[in-house]
Amino acid sequence: ACWVKRRNRLRVPVEFEIWNPERVEVVRRKDRTWAVQAYKNHKDWTTIETVQPEDVIHFRHFLDPRDMLRGLSPIGAVRVQVDTGYEALRFNQRFFDNDAMPSAILSAGEAGKGEVERIRQDFEREFKGTDNKHRVFITEGDLSLTAMPITHKDMEFLEQMNWNRAEVAAVFEMNPVLIGDNSVATDNNLDAYMTDLWQVVVDDMENVAAELNEFFIHPDFGPEFDLTVSFDDIKHLQADEL
Repeated sequence: ACWVKRRNRLRVPVEFEIWNPERVEVVRRKDRTWAVQAYKNHKDWTTIETVQPEDVIHFRHFLDPRDMLRGLSPIGAVRVQVDTGYEALRFNQRFFDNDAMPSAILSAGEAGKGEVERIRQDFEREFKGTDNKHRVFITEGDLSLTAMPITHKDMEFLEQMNWNRAEVAAVFEMNPVLIGDNSVATDNNLDAYMTDLWQVVVDDMENVAAELNEFFIHPDFGPEFDLTVSFDDIKHLQADEL
């Protein structure tokens, strides 16, 4: 998200150094909190490099809604959802590990402790293990089954782990058809989806050009120069192929 200009003795930029955005601290101005006062790069626990805004190209079109001055790539948005899914898994695992609610209760009538223990051992012998699960249980005695449904209100939290192509495609601003969801794919609308996808590329590239002009071309080389992007050779962006 931040490219640092390395200048020669004449203060002309000669190369760029790309900083890891996770280590970059954006220092805001106190009088105008939306403006940047300086950028700090935390290289390690003890080394911090501070540069002025005129020495940084800040790509702001990847926005983090929690911090508008911090760059966030599309994969960063995916990582946030993945972290949420992992947390859901850990949360529910702790619930099931510590839960004391049985899955069902069997009533054995007038049976004593010894008979109850025999029934419990029969159940473990017949149904314990992956090869024996879901087998049919038949009893001769007077056994009644009481189902015990799980009353975990937060089980809806697990829904966040059920990913689908539409959610992943939305993160990358793509149509689900382009990542394998063919339920609504036709020859007619595929071209339209490709045009939409290329429009995302157009927006990103135009944003990159605008930010390079704002932070690099105009300040260092004058307003008479502009960086522009051409899309004439991309088929799906032409209104009429002929």
